[in-house]
Amino acid sequence: MNSKHAALSTVLALMLVGCSSDQSPPATSPSSSTKAPTLSPTTTPSPTPAAAVTTAPTLVATGPCTEVASDAFVIVSGRANIFGAGHELPPAPGEGGGGVLPPQVEVEITGGAEVTFPCTSGRVDCCVGSSNSSPAGPEGAHGWNTNIDSHDGISGIIHTGTGVFLAGVFIGDDEPADPAPERLDFSETCPLECTFETLEPELGQVFYIGPGGDQPVYVAPEGATRLFLGVPDALVVTGPPGWYGNNSGQFEVAVEVR
Repeated sequence: MNSKHAALSTVLALMLVGCSSDQSPPATSPSSSTKAPTLSPTTTPSPTPAAAVTTAPTLVATGPCTEVASDAFVIVSGRANIFGAGHELPPAPGEGGGGVLPPQVEVEITGGAEVTFPCTSGRVDCCVGSSNSSPAGPEGAHGWNTNIDSHDGISGIIHTGTGVFLAGVFIGDDEPADPAPERLDFSETCPLECTFETLEPELGQVFYIGPGGDQPVYVAPEGATRLFLGVPDALVVTGPPGWYGNNSGQFEVAVEVR
Protein backbone atom coordinates (compact mmCIF):
# COMPACT_ATOMS: atom_id res chain seq x y z
CA MET A 1 0.00 0.00 0.00
CA ASN A 2 1.50 3.35 -0.96
CA SER A 3 1.83 6.29 1.45
CA LYS A 4 -0.97 8.30 -0.11
CA HIS A 5 -3.37 5.33 0.02
CA ALA A 6 -2.48 4.63 3.67
CA ALA A 7 -3.04 8.25 4.72
CA LEU A 8 -6.33 8.43 2.87
CA SER A 9 -7.53 5.10 4.29
CA THR A 10 -6.83 6.34 7.84
CA VAL A 11 -8.85 9.51 7.24
CA LEU A 12 -11.76 7.54 5.80
CA ALA A 13 -11.75 5.03 8.68
CA LEU A 14 -11.86 7.77 11.32
CA MET A 15 -14.65 9.74 9.67
CA LEU A 16 -16.81 6.70 8.95
CA VAL A 17 -17.34 6.03 12.68
CA GLY A 18 -21.00 6.65 13.51
CA CYS A 19 -21.95 7.15 9.82
CA SER A 20 -24.29 4.71 8.07
CA SER A 21 -23.53 3.73 4.50
CA ASP A 22 -26.91 4.99 3.31
CA GLN A 23 -26.56 8.45 4.76
CA SER A 24 -28.14 10.98 2.40
CA PRO A 25 -26.54 14.36 1.59
CA PRO A 26 -28.17 17.37 3.28
CA ALA A 27 -30.87 19.24 1.43
CA THR A 28 -29.66 22.46 -0.15
CA SER A 29 -31.18 25.58 -1.56
CA PRO A 30 -30.39 26.88 -5.06
CA SER A 31 -28.03 29.82 -5.33
CA SER A 32 -26.34 31.58 -8.22
CA SER A 33 -22.85 30.96 -6.86
CA THR A 34 -21.06 30.01 -3.68
CA LYS A 35 -17.79 31.41 -2.41
CA ALA A 36 -15.68 30.55 0.58
CA PRO A 37 -13.13 32.76 2.34
CA THR A 38 -9.50 31.90 1.87
CA LEU A 39 -8.61 29.20 4.39
CA SER A 40 -5.32 27.98 5.76
CA PRO A 41 -5.85 24.23 6.23
CA THR A 42 -3.54 22.14 8.35
CA THR A 43 -1.61 19.88 6.02
CA THR A 44 -0.26 16.40 6.64
CA PRO A 45 3.53 16.11 6.31
CA SER A 46 4.41 14.69 2.90
CA PRO A 47 6.17 11.32 2.80
CA THR A 48 8.62 10.39 0.09
CA PRO A 49 6.97 11.63 -3.13
CA ALA A 50 5.78 9.29 -5.84
CA ALA A 51 7.54 9.48 -9.19
CA ALA A 52 6.50 12.49 -11.26
CA VAL A 53 4.52 11.89 -14.44
CA THR A 54 5.35 14.24 -17.28
CA THR A 55 4.16 12.31 -20.33
CA ALA A 56 0.43 12.03 -20.95
CA PRO A 57 -0.82 8.44 -20.97
CA THR A 58 -2.43 7.02 -24.10
CA LEU A 59 -6.18 7.55 -23.74
CA VAL A 60 -8.90 5.78 -25.68
CA ALA A 61 -12.57 6.83 -25.47
CA THR A 62 -14.85 3.98 -24.46
CA GLY A 63 -17.77 5.55 -22.56
CA PRO A 64 -21.30 6.61 -23.53
CA CYS A 65 -20.38 10.28 -23.97
CA THR A 66 -18.77 9.50 -27.34
CA GLU A 67 -22.29 9.23 -28.78
CA VAL A 68 -23.59 12.52 -27.36
CA ALA A 69 -23.93 15.38 -29.84
CA SER A 70 -21.75 18.23 -28.56
CA ASP A 71 -19.32 20.96 -29.60
CA ALA A 72 -16.32 19.14 -28.17
CA PHE A 73 -15.40 15.81 -26.59
CA VAL A 74 -12.55 15.70 -24.10
CA ILE A 75 -10.74 12.79 -22.45
CA VAL A 76 -9.37 13.81 -19.06
CA SER A 77 -6.61 11.65 -17.59
CA GLY A 78 -6.78 10.90 -13.87
CA ARG A 79 -3.34 12.55 -13.80
CA ALA A 80 -4.59 15.77 -15.45
CA ASN A 81 -3.42 18.45 -13.01
CA ILE A 82 -6.00 21.27 -13.07
CA PHE A 83 -3.44 23.58 -11.42
CA GLY A 84 -1.27 23.31 -14.52
CA ALA A 85 -3.83 25.15 -16.69
CA GLY A 86 -2.01 27.73 -18.79
CA HIS A 87 1.42 26.76 -17.42
CA GLU A 88 4.32 24.99 -19.11
CA LEU A 89 4.65 22.30 -16.43
CA PRO A 90 2.16 20.67 -14.05
CA PRO A 91 3.00 21.82 -10.49
CA ALA A 92 3.31 19.66 -7.38
CA PRO A 93 4.20 21.89 -4.41
CA GLY A 94 2.70 19.18 -2.18
CA GLU A 95 5.04 16.57 -3.74
CA GLY A 96 3.82 13.18 -4.94
CA GLY A 97 4.17 13.99 -8.65
CA GLY A 98 2.65 16.71 -10.83
CA GLY A 99 0.96 14.37 -13.30
CA VAL A 100 0.32 15.86 -16.72
CA LEU A 101 -1.00 19.17 -18.00
CA PRO A 102 -4.82 19.32 -18.17
CA PRO A 103 -6.45 19.17 -21.61
CA GLN A 104 -7.78 22.34 -23.19
CA VAL A 105 -11.28 22.21 -24.62
CA GLU A 106 -10.83 22.74 -28.35
CA VAL A 107 -13.68 25.18 -28.89
CA GLU A 108 -13.73 28.99 -29.03
CA ILE A 109 -14.27 30.60 -25.63
CA THR A 110 -15.14 34.26 -25.09
CA GLY A 111 -16.38 36.25 -22.11
CA GLY A 112 -20.08 35.63 -21.56
CA ALA A 113 -20.09 32.24 -23.31
CA GLU A 114 -22.36 29.72 -21.61
CA VAL A 115 -20.80 26.29 -21.15
CA THR A 116 -22.56 23.06 -20.19
CA PHE A 117 -21.37 19.48 -19.83
CA PRO A 118 -24.26 17.34 -21.11
CA CYS A 119 -22.45 14.07 -20.45
CA THR A 120 -19.61 12.92 -18.20
CA SER A 121 -18.45 9.35 -17.64
CA GLY A 122 -15.43 7.29 -16.68
CA ARG A 123 -13.55 6.36 -13.52
CA VAL A 124 -10.38 7.62 -11.87
CA ASP A 125 -8.36 5.79 -9.24
CA CYS A 126 -6.52 8.20 -6.96
CA CYS A 127 -4.20 5.62 -5.42
CA VAL A 128 -3.63 2.85 -7.97
CA GLY A 129 -5.90 0.10 -6.74
CA SER A 130 -8.33 1.95 -4.49
CA SER A 131 -10.88 4.77 -4.17
CA ASN A 132 -12.24 4.39 -7.69
CA SER A 133 -14.24 7.57 -8.40
CA SER A 134 -16.78 8.83 -10.91
CA PRO A 135 -16.75 12.44 -12.25
CA ALA A 136 -18.66 13.38 -9.07
CA GLY A 137 -16.10 11.67 -6.85
CA PRO A 138 -16.19 8.32 -5.06
CA GLU A 139 -19.56 6.71 -4.43
CA GLY A 140 -20.45 6.71 -0.73
CA ALA A 141 -17.67 9.24 -0.19
CA HIS A 142 -17.98 9.69 3.58
CA GLY A 143 -14.67 10.88 4.95
CA TRP A 144 -13.45 12.79 1.90
CA ASN A 145 -12.67 16.42 2.68
CA THR A 146 -11.23 18.27 -0.30
CA ASN A 147 -9.51 21.43 0.93
CA ILE A 148 -6.79 22.22 -1.62
CA ASP A 149 -4.71 25.39 -1.63
CA SER A 150 -4.42 27.84 -4.49
CA HIS A 151 -1.21 27.83 -6.52
CA ASP A 152 0.44 30.09 -9.10
CA GLY A 153 -2.67 32.00 -10.19
CA ILE A 154 -5.08 29.03 -10.11
CA SER A 155 -7.46 28.86 -7.16
CA GLY A 156 -7.79 25.90 -4.86
CA ILE A 157 -11.16 24.31 -4.23
CA ILE A 158 -13.21 23.08 -1.26
CA HIS A 159 -15.69 20.20 -1.04
CA THR A 160 -16.19 18.52 2.31
CA GLY A 161 -18.12 15.58 0.87
CA THR A 162 -16.07 14.18 -2.02
CA GLY A 163 -12.72 14.19 -3.78
CA VAL A 164 -10.80 13.45 -7.00
CA PHE A 165 -13.68 14.80 -9.08
CA LEU A 166 -13.98 16.42 -12.51
CA ALA A 167 -13.27 20.17 -12.43
CA GLY A 168 -12.75 23.05 -14.86
CA VAL A 169 -11.12 26.47 -15.02
CA PHE A 170 -11.34 29.42 -17.44
CA ILE A 171 -8.19 31.42 -18.21
CA GLY A 172 -7.21 34.14 -20.67
CA ASP A 173 -4.36 34.38 -23.18
CA ASP A 174 -1.75 35.15 -20.50
CA GLU A 175 -0.18 32.59 -18.20
CA PRO A 176 -1.93 32.65 -14.81
CA ALA A 177 -0.08 34.43 -12.00
CA ASP A 178 -0.69 35.18 -8.34
CA PRO A 179 -2.75 36.41 -6.64
CA ALA A 180 -5.18 33.61 -7.40
CA PRO A 181 -8.91 34.25 -7.04
CA GLU A 182 -10.87 33.20 -3.98
CA ARG A 183 -11.52 29.49 -3.60
CA LEU A 184 -15.04 28.22 -4.19
CA ASP A 185 -16.76 25.89 -1.72
CA PHE A 186 -19.13 23.33 -3.28
CA SER A 187 -19.82 21.36 -0.09
CA GLU A 188 -23.48 22.35 0.21
CA THR A 189 -24.42 23.35 -3.33
CA CYS A 190 -23.03 20.21 -5.01
CA PRO A 191 -23.44 17.21 -2.70
CA LEU A 192 -23.09 15.26 -5.96
CA GLU A 193 -25.22 17.02 -8.55
CA CYS A 194 -25.23 20.82 -8.23
CA THR A 195 -28.36 22.62 -7.03
CA PHE A 196 -27.59 26.01 -8.61
CA GLU A 197 -28.59 26.85 -12.18
CA THR A 198 -25.77 29.25 -13.12
CA LEU A 199 -22.24 29.85 -11.92
CA GLU A 200 -20.01 32.74 -13.02
CA PRO A 201 -16.46 31.81 -11.99
CA GLU A 202 -13.58 34.25 -12.27
CA LEU A 203 -10.50 33.76 -14.43
CA GLY A 204 -8.34 31.13 -12.77
CA GLN A 205 -11.11 30.06 -10.38
CA VAL A 206 -11.47 26.26 -10.31
CA PHE A 207 -15.05 24.99 -10.35
CA TYR A 208 -16.68 21.61 -9.70
CA ILE A 209 -18.35 19.88 -12.68
CA GLY A 210 -19.20 16.46 -11.29
CA PRO A 211 -21.83 14.42 -13.14
CA GLY A 212 -22.67 17.19 -15.63
CA GLY A 213 -26.00 17.58 -17.42
CA ASP A 214 -27.79 20.48 -19.10
CA GLN A 215 -27.50 22.41 -15.85
CA PRO A 216 -25.73 24.09 -14.26
CA VAL A 217 -24.54 26.61 -16.83
CA TYR A 218 -21.02 27.95 -16.36
CA VAL A 219 -20.61 31.49 -17.72
CA ALA A 220 -17.12 32.35 -18.98
CA PRO A 221 -15.76 35.53 -17.34
CA GLU A 222 -14.65 38.63 -19.22
CA GLY A 223 -11.24 38.00 -20.78
CA ALA A 224 -11.63 34.23 -20.95
CA THR A 225 -10.22 32.58 -24.07
CA ARG A 226 -9.47 29.05 -22.86
CA LEU A 227 -11.19 26.34 -20.83
CA PHE A 228 -9.27 23.48 -19.21
CA LEU A 229 -10.59 20.31 -17.55
CA GLY A 230 -8.77 18.30 -14.91
CA VAL A 231 -8.72 16.82 -11.43
CA PRO A 232 -7.90 18.59 -8.13
CA ASP A 233 -5.59 16.42 -6.02
CA ALA A 234 -3.25 16.64 -3.04
CA LEU A 235 -2.03 14.43 -0.21
CA VAL A 236 -5.34 13.18 1.30
CA VAL A 237 -6.93 15.89 -0.93
CA THR A 238 -5.79 18.60 1.51
CA GLY A 239 -3.13 21.31 1.36
CA PRO A 240 -0.87 22.19 -1.58
CA PRO A 241 -1.59 20.48 -4.94
CA GLY A 242 0.21 17.27 -5.78
CA TRP A 243 0.06 13.45 -5.61
CA TYR A 244 -0.91 12.93 -9.24
CA GLY A 245 1.92 10.44 -9.75
CA ASN A 246 -0.10 7.43 -8.57
CA ASN A 247 -3.45 8.26 -10.19
CA SER A 248 -4.91 6.21 -13.04
CA GLY A 249 -8.04 6.02 -15.20
CA GLN A 250 -9.85 8.78 -17.07
CA PHE A 251 -13.01 10.86 -17.39
CA GLU A 252 -14.79 11.41 -20.71
CA VAL A 253 -16.64 14.68 -21.16
CA ALA A 254 -19.01 16.16 -23.75
CA VAL A 255 -18.91 19.98 -23.84
CA GLU A 256 -21.38 22.48 -25.32
CA VAL A 257 -20.73 26.21 -25.72
CA ARG A 258 -23.31 28.80 -26.71
